Amino acid sequence: MLRAAIFDYDGTVADTIPVIRTALNITMNRFGFPSLTHEQVVQAINNGARSLIRNTMPEELRNNEAEVDRVFSVYLGDYRANHLDTKEAYPGIPELISALHQQGLKIAILSNKDHDLVENLTRRTLPVGTVDAVQGVIRGKPTKPDRFLVDRVCERLGVSPADCVMIGDSDVDVLTAQNAGMRHVGVTWGYRSEEVLRARGATRFAHTADELGRILASMTEGDK
Repeated sequence: MLRAAIFDYDGTVADTIPVIRTALNITMNRFGFPSLTHEQVVQAINNGARSLIRNTMPEELRNNEAEVDRVFSVYLGDYRANHLDTKEAYPGIPELISALHQQGLKIAILSNKDHDLVENLTRRTLPVGTVDAVQGVIRGKPTKPDRFLVDRVCERLGVSPADCVMIGDSDVDVLTAQNAGMRHVGVTWGYRSEEVLRARGATRFAHTADELGRILASMTEGDK
C-alpha cells in the first residue's frame, strides 16, 4: 500500500536555480572563471554540489581533483551564505503537502544537498509540521541515485520502499526509485523534460501540483 511520499527538493518542491547560480558565479568570479548562464546551471545540476562544481568549471580543469576540491570548498561557503534566498515553494506544493499529510500519508524530503541546508530550506518553504523526515547527503556515503539515503528515510518513517512513491523532476530521481524498488511520479515543472524522464523509464507524469495530487489519490485508491 502507499504509505509515504518522498519528494526531491530542487526543481520539485522549489526553484533553487536562481540562488544556486548567484552563489556559483560568486565562486567562479573568485577564481577568475567565466560566469554561468541559467541554462548552464540547469544542465549541470542534480548529482550533488561537487558534481555541479566539476561540470561548471573550465573544461580543462574538470579532471584535476585537487582543483575541483578547492573550488567546491569555496562554493559550499558561498551557497551556505545565500541558500535561504530561496524563499518559497512552487505554486500549490505547500498546499498539496499539507493535504497529503492531513490524509495520513507520511511525507519526506530527500535531496543531494547538504543535510542542514535542505532542513533549512524545508522549514523556510513548507508549512511547519507537514514533513515527517528530511534527508540530505551524508559525507562519505552514497547519494541519489543509490538507494542508501532512501533506506535511511524509510527506516525513519517506519515504512518499506515498496510502500513509497518517489516524486522528482530528474532522471536521477527515476533511477533512485528504480534502485530502491519504489514507485515514481515525474514532475515536469523542474529541470528535466518529460522526454528525459520517459527515456529513463518514468511512466507517470504530473504537470501541475493539482495533477500530482490526483495521481497520488488514484495510487492510494488503487491500494484499497
